[in-house]
Amino acid sequence: MRLKFAGSYYFLIALAATASAQTNGVFHFEHTQDTKSAQEMATAIRTVLDIPQAKVSDDNPPSTLTLGGTADQIKAAAWLFTQLDQAEPVGSMREYQLPAGTDNIARVYYVTNAQTIQQFQEVATAIRTIADIRRLYTYNLQKAIVARGSSDQMSFFDWLLPLMDRPVDAKPQHSISGQYTTPDPLDGPTSRIFYVGYAPSVKDFQSLATGLRTIAQFRRVYTYNAAQAIALRGTESELSMAEWLFNVLDQPGNEPASGLFRAAGADDVVQVFDLSQAKAGQDLPNVVSQIRSSTGNQYAFSFGSRSIMVLRGTAAQMAAAEHLVGQLSQP
Repeated sequence: MRLKFAGSYYFLIALAATASAQTNGVFHFEHTQDTKSAQEMATAIRTVLDIPQAKVSDDNPPSTLTLGGTADQIKAAAWLFTQLDQAEPVGSMREYQLPAGTDNIARVYYVTNAQTIQQFQEVATAIRTIADIRRLYTYNLQKAIVARGSSDQMSFFDWLLPLMDRPVDAKPQHSISGQYTTPDPLDGPTSRIFYVGYAPSVKDFQSLATGLRTIAQFRRVYTYNAAQAIALRGTESELSMAEWLFNVLDQPGNEPASGLFRAAGADDVVQVFDLSQAKAGQDLPNVVSQIRSSTGNQYAFSFGSRSIMVLRGTAAQMAAAEHLVGQLSQP
């Protein structure tokens, strides 16, 4: 039986005795005119809907996409194919509810501020990483993100996307977003976005992100270079430590940086040292390595192009580090 769908799309459905029986659907491309985009669309539909069979026709440009799955999968695929095979991006979020399962919400989101495919991919990867959405795929031609998950995951996506998809041509400003708490405690329930305002280079920006990950021991961190955004997910105590450290480090380059933070655990301290007088003719990484080795402290890093060292450890380790810094600072 050949049925007409959405004006100019057609799909073939083989009648099945049960909803779980295998069904074939043939979809005709109208606006997708290159093989790479057709393959991306096929992969997105197959991955997000768990469809076992997908085949783009061999002609050039490709004319059809053939899918094999259950009747419910083919019905969902018909909806998703219509959203993606458009002359222009639709722009606003679209949603489809599958008939069963806890992860029964499929959505198409559009990234509007990314100027390149790399930027678009960074936004998508940040959301996949921080929100832990396993079934998420991208369609580069329209900068569309196709995702499937639970209502909690989609709510997380709704919060996270506009915070990551920000204009990339504006001057960076030091700021921190509000927080989002998810019912899922995996790797920490709370997320925030830190926007770096004073990193003179990508290297400095990445160094700051690495420092936050290293010192606060986050498992879920992702950076978006174009917007100088660091997405973090962890516990309340980890985020409190990260906020303090971020505010100390993300300052104009001529501002001295120092300070001490006492973590919630017993004998757990974070300290920022100004090493501008302690280089003693050595490279900063060598100084940090020397102090790390002498104090037995593994949680240590130097911050980008500035003469700053950050340590996390016991009060005794901090005292030993202060002594070494003082020695290195002597004429």
